[in-house]
Amino acid sequence: MDDCAEDPAYLKKDSSVIGLLDLPHDILAQIIDHLVSRCEALNPCKPCLENIEERKCSLASLRQLRLVNRALSRIVVPRLFHSLQIHQPSDAQELLEDWSKLLPHAPDYSNQICPVRCIRFPAIWVKRSSQSYDDSLWNYVAQHDVMFDAPIHATVFSAPNEGETVMGMSSTQIFTNRSASSEMDEGPPLIHPPVDMGGHPFDQRSPEGASIVPAETCSMDQVVDLLRLLGEHVGQLHLVLVNSFTFPPDLLEVIRRMENLHSLHIVYKQSAELPYGLYQTDTLIKLLKHTPRLKFLSINHPNLPDFTGSGIHLSRVYCLSLAGVQHGSSVGVNSLCKLVKSTVKILEVNGNLSSWDSFRPVLENLESNLEVLSTNLKPMLDSIRQITFPRLTLLALNDLRPERLLEPGIGEAPQHSITWPLLNNVRVLVSNGRYAQMQWLSAIEHWSHLRSFLPEEHWSKFDPLGLFHKLKDVVVQDTSHCTFSTEPLPQKFKRLGHKCHLFKYINIQTLVELNELIKKMDTTPRKCSQFPNADSDIE
Repeated sequence: MDDCAEDPAYLKKDSSVIGLLDLPHDILAQIIDHLVSRCEALNPCKPCLENIEERKCSLASLRQLRLVNRALSRIVVPRLFHSLQIHQPSDAQELLEDWSKLLPHAPDYSNQICPVRCIRFPAIWVKRSSQSYDDSLWNYVAQHDVMFDAPIHATVFSAPNEGETVMGMSSTQIFTNRSASSEMDEGPPLIHPPVDMGGHPFDQRSPEGASIVPAETCSMDQVVDLLRLLGEHVGQLHLVLVNSFTFPPDLLEVIRRMENLHSLHIVYKQSAELPYGLYQTDTLIKLLKHTPRLKFLSINHPNLPDFTGSGIHLSRVYCLSLAGVQHGSSVGVNSLCKLVKSTVKILEVNGNLSSWDSFRPVLENLESNLEVLSTNLKPMLDSIRQITFPRLTLLALNDLRPERLLEPGIGEAPQHSITWPLLNNVRVLVSNGRYAQMQWLSAIEHWSHLRSFLPEEHWSKFDPLGLFHKLKDVVVQDTSHCTFSTEPLPQKFKRLGHKCHLFKYINIQTLVELNELIKKMDTTPRKCSQFPNADSDIE
């Protein structure tokens, strides 16, 4: 097939290619997949107007293919509407109008016409009673001494590079034709690339939630209406609430009926661009009562309610992610972890703490079952390093300098290393963060300097990772900040006796997939090919 035939815009302009419609369904599907990949390859992050305009044209043409006939519609729609991200009220209204007219007249819409499996709302604002959108936020700030993020007006493009995969799953996104952008809270990547109804590229590397809030936000009424219309088969739901935090009865009722919902992501954000709206943290308890089928729960909020005696049953949650943890969060975090202590195997905790003492019950409740621990809290690791976690095989450090964790175990000589039971069974160490690669290069150089003070007979035994008795692989986020080293990081790790794999980005789903891989290592010989999205492996 020549280049012009591969361009979606060409299908629109030239009727000579209409013969494509006579091809078998499987062949047509492969062609559409190829066109989708071409659109993905047109990276909107590149500051090239010609590139961006070409992307806009291709996406518009690709969407119009669904109007040609029913065969193409059934191929295109599942690929473009499997996952939706809705920023603006106008986007929500457009979906409501289009799909409300379509669905009642489609007896097979459940599987064919309505393929939505994931919905993301990056900015929801819920006003207080008798409150207008233009109420002064600064009066509230002056009265309540609230600290907000500084308003951000710059356009930001931040998206995964083309063609990346996370354990075999596509991480490249499809974007529509607007220029504003917004980072989204982190969730498991989807097999089908999400479509952003507002044209905002989203960044799966940002676990802390949206950092740019649109001037307009979706109302809770629109959220409820869309979930009522399109939520029957939705498995993943992302709710980012800005300057407000509440889950009204109508939303609770809709979510109660979403029997396929298995992944819930809730983020609370503050912004100086919006008034302070309705704030009811206790409604989170009511929400979780309506989601007994959850397997993945992610909450980013600094002040969780007390879940003790709430009657919540989360017997299927195996992955729990908590962000925004502060000293005042201890009661809510401890009580929530107690609810899921019998099932949670993967725990991610990020926040800002100088002491972990009040949070010790979190890890004590999960000690026997925990397989993966991810954190940016050095105080937490220090407080639990003498606790043995029999099943903990993966430890992830988020924006933590590796020498801060490992250096206390080096001692004056290798044989004097301190023992940390916490690390006894860890087989994969993950280092995630904006400067992860640079931090490891710096740490290894530092350890090499320390080794120079040891007697030469100890050089071959010197291993700064000796605290990890079973460590096999180190996974590091690949960044562009490391330009001072002439030797690749994997090669440096090879000299230390470990394999290093560089990943373009790392999120909670990466850890889930790596955990499954570790389990297979016991029965299947380990090969480098088992790290399919690693940019650099050293045999």
